[in-house]
Amino acid sequence: MKKRMWALVLAGVLVISQCDTVVLAADAAKTPVVYQATSVTPNKTSIDAVGGSVTFTVDGAVKSCVVKEGDTVLEQDKDYTVDDRSDSGKYIVIFNENTQAVARTFTVSLDGVETTITQTAKTSAEISSVTEVSSTKLADGRTEYVYNVEGTNLEEVGVVLFRNVNSKFDAGQYSVSREGTGNAQKVTVTIAAWADLNPDEFDEKKGVISGTTCFYPTSSGSQSYLMAKAQKSVEIKKEESSENPDVPQFDATTLKVKVVDKNGNPVPGVALYLKPDQKGYENLKLSVSDDNGKASYKCDNHHEMNDSTYTLLPTEDSGYICDSAIGIEFDQDDDWNSYITTVDSEKFTGQEVVLTVAKAEEPVTVTPDRTKISAGEESVMFTVSKPVEICVVKEGDKVLLEGTDYTVNNLSDTRYIVTFPENTQTVERVYTVILNGVETTITQAAKEAEASKISSVTQVSRTFLDDGRTEYVYNVTGANLKEVGVLVHKSFNSRFSTSQYTVEREGEGATQKVTVTIAPWNQLGEPFDEEINGFVRFYPTTSDMGSFNYSEQLDIELKKNETADVPAKAEITSVQADKTTLESTGDTVEFTVIGTNLDAANLEVSVDQTSGVTVGSFSGNATEQKVHITFPENTTTSDIAYKVLVNVKNETETKDVTVTVKGQEQKEATISSVTEVSRAFLSDGRTQYVYNVTGANLKEVGVLVHKSFNSRFSTSQYTVEREGEGATQKVTVTIAPWDQLGEPFDEEINGFIRFYPTTSGMGSFNYDAQLNIQVKKDEGKEEPTVVTPDKTKIPANGGQVRFAVSRKATNISITVDGKELVEDEDYEITSNWDDEIAIYFWENDSSAARTITVTLNGTSTQIVQEGKTESKISAVNLLSRTILEDGRTEYAYEVTGEALEAVGIRVKASINETVKEDKYEVKREGTGTKQIVTITFAPWSQLNILDEKEKELNWEIRFYPNGDRTGSYESADVKLIKDEKPAAADVIESMTVSAKEVDYVNGKTEVTVKGTDLNAENLEVSVESGVTVGEITGTSDELKFTVTFPTNPYTTAKDYKVSVNIRGKEDTKDATITVKGANTITGAEALKNPSYILDVRKEDTIAATGKIPGSQACPQFPTDDASLDEKMQAFAERYKDNTDPIYIMCNSGKVGAPRATKNLLAAGIDPARIFTILGGAGDADIQAALVKAPETDALKEAIAKAKEVDSAKYTTESYEAVANALKIAEEVLNKESATQAEVDDAVKALQTAMEGLEEKPEEPVAPVTDNLKAAIAKAKEVDSAKYTTESYKVVENALKAAEEVLDNANATQEDVNAAETALLAAMDGLKVKEETPSEEPEKPNDDKKTDDKKTDDKKTEDKKTGTSDKKSGSPQTGDAANALPFAVAALSSLMAAGVVVKKRKED
Repeated sequence: MKKRMWALVLAGVLVISQCDTVVLAADAAKTPVVYQATSVTPNKTSIDAVGGSVTFTVDGAVKSCVVKEGDTVLEQDKDYTVDDRSDSGKYIVIFNENTQAVARTFTVSLDGVETTITQTAKTSAEISSVTEVSSTKLADGRTEYVYNVEGTNLEEVGVVLFRNVNSKFDAGQYSVSREGTGNAQKVTVTIAAWADLNPDEFDEKKGVISGTTCFYPTSSGSQSYLMAKAQKSVEIKKEESSENPDVPQFDATTLKVKVVDKNGNPVPGVALYLKPDQKGYENLKLSVSDDNGKASYKCDNHHEMNDSTYTLLPTEDSGYICDSAIGIEFDQDDDWNSYITTVDSEKFTGQEVVLTVAKAEEPVTVTPDRTKISAGEESVMFTVSKPVEICVVKEGDKVLLEGTDYTVNNLSDTRYIVTFPENTQTVERVYTVILNGVETTITQAAKEAEASKISSVTQVSRTFLDDGRTEYVYNVTGANLKEVGVLVHKSFNSRFSTSQYTVEREGEGATQKVTVTIAPWNQLGEPFDEEINGFVRFYPTTSDMGSFNYSEQLDIELKKNETADVPAKAEITSVQADKTTLESTGDTVEFTVIGTNLDAANLEVSVDQTSGVTVGSFSGNATEQKVHITFPENTTTSDIAYKVLVNVKNETETKDVTVTVKGQEQKEATISSVTEVSRAFLSDGRTQYVYNVTGANLKEVGVLVHKSFNSRFSTSQYTVEREGEGATQKVTVTIAPWDQLGEPFDEEINGFIRFYPTTSGMGSFNYDAQLNIQVKKDEGKEEPTVVTPDKTKIPANGGQVRFAVSRKATNISITVDGKELVEDEDYEITSNWDDEIAIYFWENDSSAARTITVTLNGTSTQIVQEGKTESKISAVNLLSRTILEDGRTEYAYEVTGEALEAVGIRVKASINETVKEDKYEVKREGTGTKQIVTITFAPWSQLNILDEKEKELNWEIRFYPNGDRTGSYESADVKLIKDEKPAAADVIESMTVSAKEVDYVNGKTEVTVKGTDLNAENLEVSVESGVTVGEITGTSDELKFTVTFPTNPYTTAKDYKVSVNIRGKEDTKDATITVKGANTITGAEALKNPSYILDVRKEDTIAATGKIPGSQACPQFPTDDASLDEKMQAFAERYKDNTDPIYIMCNSGKVGAPRATKNLLAAGIDPARIFTILGGAGDADIQAALVKAPETDALKEAIAKAKEVDSAKYTTESYEAVANALKIAEEVLNKESATQAEVDDAVKALQTAMEGLEEKPEEPVAPVTDNLKAAIAKAKEVDSAKYTTESYKVVENALKAAEEVLDNANATQEDVNAAETALLAAMDGLKVKEETPSEEPEKPNDDKKTDDKKTDDKKTEDKKTGTSDKKSGSPQTGDAANALPFAVAALSSLMAAGVVVKKRKED
């Protein structure tokens, strides 16, 4: 029976061995995956006394880390720190220095898996002797002392320079360098030049400053004068002045150059030259480098220019290039002899200049497979001559975002694909693709506009206008209507010309209103008939209007003698509503308008409160029209009254109806919880707390702020703001600055806030919640915390974010959608240092991405965590099969797919038999799209093979996307052979790197691994996050690969560790690569070219502290404002037309400058041009050069007033003074570097000039002489023969005086009036000569009497009004007795006036 069973088993095995894959369906429900480390492997188990890190390779996320020494549990972040990278298979523990003289043993437990780490004991350093080797006066005035220090265990000898027992030299007045460790160390102390040591009067008189160099075994610990282990005297002598101090005392006329490659080896045969930065200047040629790489240049006193900076470069035909060019500057002495002054902005001291060169590469070529693509999603493949390192895609000046605006696929070193999204616009898009600096233009076609279509045309109205034109209005409906085409026909055989009608259109899309207006009858070509019966044809567009492709045709009628209808006047008699009171939910009300001649088109309706109100259209007949109006819900507790007004268009009389919507019933408000969201200290000294209050029916949460249980703040000492109502309300409480809180005795107030459901009835003990608050006296003296995360996006399975902070994070708040996350449940703070805090965020269980708001000391930053995606396996590839020394068989696979976490493994011996998990071990590395799975099977003797004749097993491995091992799977076959021996072991003998120090941008090093039986698939390379490893190539004796390091925008260098080992073996070779810090420059050097300085501080900070005159500005603060990145990249465009350096200045050089550096690099700026000013705006030289913008309000006001002055009103001299002062004032206002004194002087000068304005004198007004001239003319017509000599003489004298007045240019209006009055009076006083009486008496003439009476009446009237009859053609000869005295008096006045006039003429 047993033999038959085994036969069946063997038969099953044989069947399975012939199958490529076996698919087994499983419908069991999936269970959650538990990610936890079960395998822990350290890279070393012993560390030095100075401390160090141990990297553990783990197979899952580490949830628990416990470090013990003996039975004592050590404290994380105090006794050790951790760097959790277990999401990528690494967990790092960093141990502090061992300060004890005995070794220490630690037990590290990761998720219960224990590892023992041993730390060596500290050996104390001792100094036995110090010997002075040399004392040298350097060319730049500094003094250099060199010492040999001997002793034991020397690491870093401490050195302090004292002036005397109680006084030290400043740290900046000397520098210390050290070489060697152990029993001997060479120490070099370089002391600053005389002037930099701040000598006092006594020092100046002596001409020497004496001091003492004190030596200590280490650079830490107490370093007083008396604690020194050795002391050496030093002297700094005052420099003697030379006749020509500008000329160095060494050979400054010769530039010595050594040309080397990147490894420091000399490069012969390189032709060099000095290139000037000024046009028109000659290049300066150097000698060609010799076999030792040496070359030189000797000044010829003719071609060197002192106003140009020369760049040391290989010639273009030399076949070499250099990454970092060197700048050289010259000057001339008093005899016009040239000499070298600076090398790379540093003072030239005769030193040899080292120029690093490399073989010039072939020009980078980029060839797209096409430059024009369709409007749909399209990809362009670029063939490149070298691997793509930088890809930038722009549209116009905007830099697009990878992954959002386009995607890339780096197929290989020579093929690169860029995929562009669908163009949804109706205009083409033009992209600029920049690969390795080479630009290519890609044009994407516009989306085709959908064809316009007409579905119907309806005539709305026909109107005969007052000017004789006929107007038709139509509604055209359809799709994508832009400009409906219209042709107007008289008949089928004749069309109107386009000058005989006009077309107007309103709207587009689905509906367009079209108005066709046809000219008056007399402009239509005099038709024979009395009327025209034509038609209008409508077309979808105006571009294709053929004879028969119209969409609709409607008839029209034009009449010869048609007259405009006068519409009957509409009148409203009443307006009624079907209901006038509505519930709080709102409702629709029907209004009925009663009247005569009513029409929907001539009625207007309005509502006094329009928010949320919807008004329908009128419908009805001439006597009754109806309209429906919908009123919105009333969410308040008070009634809302709406006044509805109806009127006839263009009529002022209205009828109205009031509709009331009731208020909501008041519901009791309750508070269920209050959560503190954040606490912030504001820039104006106030303290702000933000809370989330949850409950029911919340309207206005009541708040009382207490100093203590016995004392409350007054309501003037805090403000309360509320947002939202109902179930949630955000409450912001802002407390006044400390000096407004009543001068408390303590340095801080520890009070509390009580929350009430409403603001009414806030008693002492009926509050619903109470939360503590703290107000500090000295809080806020420091600058707001600057927060910079190392990443803003993390995967769904969680990840760690490191935040660089300007001060330690003490107030931490983390929220998602306003909900506070819980520490140790939703996230974990893995470290919190003074300048950095690391936070690990747990897995996002949702499929939707979430935004995490991290608020540190009041500064908020947003982190986006991706949504969880379903795991999927797309392929399984065998990497290696290895027989280990202990007889185990190891299979390594590369599993690719999506959202891979812990690939599930099941081993099948047959379809129905599963191999027990104790027969094999599984290890996994990596997550996401790729995971390396290593399956190690037990030795043959442990597989419990019952049949001794069995020599080989063929099993199947099934790979599942998840650890629950359910659902679909991929499979692979494995073979286990009895007594199989291992192949020759892979051995790594050495690891070398081409460069141990690389540039801060695109830093690369080539790693060479040598050994025996090497295999690229078995070589494991370990690097830190952000570092990329290229393809591993080579032979079994030597493998090579390139490591590329991320950009380091900070000024301090950063070390990266690169480790290699054979898969499955612990023996590791490693190397430390230093990525240089960003280029730096001192404030003093930067100030030599202020126009190169780029100020990235906050605008408010610049305004408060001042700016460098001539500098540029583009803020990079606040750090949470992402738009500033785009602004800086756009700002960088101005730098692309030149090669000038850029000196970035932020507050300290540590936050804003790195951000600006990243953005400048992203915009394509050459890294060699970008410099960070050390110390930023805190640098002493920068501080001294900052110029605060003056207050210019008074100047602007004075300028505005001066511009309002009317020059015509003032004298030329006084207005010119104002104009000149105004011109100077405007120049000062527009002057960037204007001082406050200049502004004040300009204000004062302008005000003084304004005060000195003199008005022009009034010009005399010429008198009116028309009446006088008329009187003179009348007087000359008087016949003297008719009047007595005496009366005529009066007229004659008055006439003469009047003519003199008329001829006098200086006569006044009073003179003219007096002359006229006198002349008229004289003529009124004329006496007619008496005639001899005739024999027959003259008969009475009644008419004459009447005339005389009229004349007398006229005279009487004239006397009353003070006027005379100036229209009379002859003098009036009334009562001479009355006229003569008046005339004499007037003449006397005139004569007196004449005397005055004559006197004026004489004057």
